[in-house]
Amino acid sequence: MKIRIRNKILITICSLILLSLVGQIVFNQFFSKEFFMKQQERIITEAFYQIKEGYDGELENVNDIAESLHDTYGIKTVIFNNDEIIYSSGYPFMKQDHRLDINPVFRNDEFPAIPAAPFDEGKDFMEDTERMQLSGKFNYNDEEIRVLMTLQIASIDNSISVFTEANIYISVAVLIIGVLIAVVVSKNISRPISDIEAVSKKIAMLDFSSSADEENSTAELASIAQSVNQMSRQLSLNMQELTAANEQLQKDIEYRKQVEGYRREFIAGVSHEMKTPLALLQIYTENLKNNIQGIDKDYYCDTIVEETEKLSRMVSDMLEISSIDSGFVKMNLEDVDIAELCRDIINEYQPVLEAYQVNINLAEKVVVSGDIKYLEQVIKNILNNAVQHTTVGGEIGIVLNCTENQVSLEISNEGEQISEEHLEHIWDAFYRTDKSRTRNGKNNVGLGLYIVKTVIDKLGGSCSIGNTDKGVAVTITLNSR
Repeated sequence: MKIRIRNKILITICSLILLSLVGQIVFNQFFSKEFFMKQQERIITEAFYQIKEGYDGELENVNDIAESLHDTYGIKTVIFNNDEIIYSSGYPFMKQDHRLDINPVFRNDEFPAIPAAPFDEGKDFMEDTERMQLSGKFNYNDEEIRVLMTLQIASIDNSISVFTEANIYISVAVLIIGVLIAVVVSKNISRPISDIEAVSKKIAMLDFSSSADEENSTAELASIAQSVNQMSRQLSLNMQELTAANEQLQKDIEYRKQVEGYRREFIAGVSHEMKTPLALLQIYTENLKNNIQGIDKDYYCDTIVEETEKLSRMVSDMLEISSIDSGFVKMNLEDVDIAELCRDIINEYQPVLEAYQVNINLAEKVVVSGDIKYLEQVIKNILNNAVQHTTVGGEIGIVLNCTENQVSLEISNEGEQISEEHLEHIWDAFYRTDKSRTRNGKNNVGLGLYIVKTVIDKLGGSCSIGNTDKGVAVTITLNSR
C-alpha cells in the first residue's frame, strides 16, 4: 500500500524533529561536559594572550583588560615578576608587594614546571571540579613575567543533569509544536496536489469542466497546474475536433446512403419510364410488321413517333444532367437580361397559355450572370410544371422582382397543394407525387425540377418550392449584376 504524500511529509518532518531532539539529549548526556571544558579552556587561553599583548610595564592597559575579563568571565588574574606580585585582579586582599606565601593557593611550588619552548613563552593548565587555572610566562624587557589565571566553574555534572531535564521538557514541547506545524505544512503542500489529482481524474474520464489552480505558492505546483490545464484545453479541443469529424463522417455516411437510395430510385425510375414506351414500341411495331387486320396504322405510327420523341428527350435530359453534375460541360457565363428572356418564353408559350388566366409582372430590365441556354431550360421546365398541374381556366402567375443584390423569379399555379412529405423530395430525380407513376399523357418523367435545381446550384443561386393559398409556387434566386 502506497503512502499518500501528505502522510509522507508529516512522517518525514516529525522524524527530523524527533531525531534532532534525541541528538540533543545524547549530546547533553555524553558530550556536553567535554565540550563545556573545551570552551572554558579556549576562553582562559584567549585571556592569557590578551594580557600578554596588553602588557607594557605600566600595567594600565593590563588593568583594563584584567578587569574586563573578570567582569565578563569571572577570571582572576595574578602577575609575578621574580616571584613578586606586581598585579592582581579578583583578589582584593592581595597587594602588589606581597609574595606567594600569603595564600597557600599561590605557593611557589604549585606552579607547574614550564618546559623550554622554541618561543619565549609558555602556558599550562590545571583543572578540578570547581576551577580551571592557567599558568604561563613571557619575556618583557629581558624580564620573565609569570601569569596565573583562575576561572571558577560550577559543578558540571549537576549543571548537565539540570539542563538535560529541562531539555526533555523543551523537547516534548518542541515535538508537539513541530507535529502541529508539520500537519499544517503537509496539508498546505498536499492540498494543491490533491486538487491537481482530482482534475486529472476528471480529464481521464473526458470531463474538461474543471481546471487546476495556477496560483499555487510553489513554482513547481504552479507549473504542473499550468501543464494540466494546457493538456485539458488541448484534449478538449481535440475532442471537439474529433466529435465534429465524427459528426461529419456520420453525415457523409448518411449522405452516401441517401445517394445510394437516389441512385437506386433513379435506376428504377429510368427503367420504369423506358419500359412502357419500349413495350409500346415493341407491340406497335410487331403489329405493323405482322400486318394485323383492323388496326389504325396512322395511330400506331403517331404513337411510335411520340414515344420515340419521349425516349429521346428523356435520354437527352439525363445526359445533360450527368454532364453538368460531373463538370464535363462548362457553362458559358455572360450577362443575361432575364426579364427579356422571360418575355420571349412567354411569347413562345402564348398558344399554350391562352387556356389559362396568366398574371404577368416583370421588371423592365434585370441582368444576371448565367448561361442563356440553361436559364431558358430552367424557366421552361418550371413553366411546364405549372401548366401540367393547373386545370384549364386556372391561374398561372409569373413575377420577376429585383433588389440591389438579388433577382427572384416566381412562377405559381392554381391547383392541388403538395403535402409536406413530398416537398422535401420534390427536387429529386424521377420523383413524382404520383407514386403509381400512371401515364397522364403529359410526358412527365420527373426530371424537370431536378434539372432546375442542378442548373441553379451551378450558377450559385437557390431554388425553393412551397404551397400558397391557391396552389403551389416555385421560386429561383440569382445574384444580380
